[in-house]
Amino acid sequence: MADLKFAPYHNVCACFEKTSKNSLFHHIIDFMRQSSLYVALSVKPQICEKHIRDFWGSARLENDSIHATVDGQNITITQAMISDTFEFDDLDAVKWYSEKRVRICMDMMGYNVESHEKQYQKKVFNPLWRYIAHVILRCMSCRRDNFEELNQRLASMMIAFAYQQEFSYSSYIFYELCNHIQSESKFLLFPRFLQHIFNQNFPKLVHEGSSLDLSQLKPKVFANMMRFRGTGLDAPLFGHMIVQDEEPLFPQSPASETGPVVDAQSPTSENLFPQSPANV
Repeated sequence: MADLKFAPYHNVCACFEKTSKNSLFHHIIDFMRQSSLYVALSVKPQICEKHIRDFWGSARLENDSIHATVDGQNITITQAMISDTFEFDDLDAVKWYSEKRVRICMDMMGYNVESHEKQYQKKVFNPLWRYIAHVILRCMSCRRDNFEELNQRLASMMIAFAYQQEFSYSSYIFYELCNHIQSESKFLLFPRFLQHIFNQNFPKLVHEGSSLDLSQLKPKVFANMMRFRGTGLDAPLFGHMIVQDEEPLFPQSPASETGPVVDAQSPTSENLFPQSPANV
């Protein structure tokens, strides 16, 4: 097999550092810390290049599981293992939302662009929602470049995160791993996720040789999100996204500068998700 390329801007960690310059985003940072995505967004193992290359050089599908030989050890990865490793607890959750449900929820987030394509442009959102989309694209998606648009399933992931709805994140990761095994344009997919799976489930693997260094999201990402307001509506965060457990480290930026931070009258999940979204 050809020497697969490493994509340093793919599968990175989110930034959870609070400063006086990113106070507008503190609510989002707190919300992410308390979400079911926190482990997947924050875990930062030392990535052994040999482990990742061994995996992608030998991975194969058998009976709804992935088998590979890593450092001479036979390993098996299942969706259930991914769910347990990242503390998703999502095996019975929905895998995606209907196009109608996605469209309604995106409208609530200020995405007012009419399009027949099932793609949602990150640049349309205001800075707050744009950062959430950016985190989904850079940290969770299978993209190695072109972090500018969400497809239907990534949009569903963003909606589930924002509305605190059940969603099978483990299904997404497992599906992309399986799909990549049969891909004709392979690269070193999900190195951070894979290394965490190895560390938690196969502790006898030996770490030696060179490491893969991912380009992590840093505090400057918030300034990048603020460079323009977006072309969509200036939709505030939903009321349930505001975590009140701690006193803020820094005062919030005036709402008049960037639009309202939170909408106390935002639609509730009870209104938008009266039944399983998959059935809508």
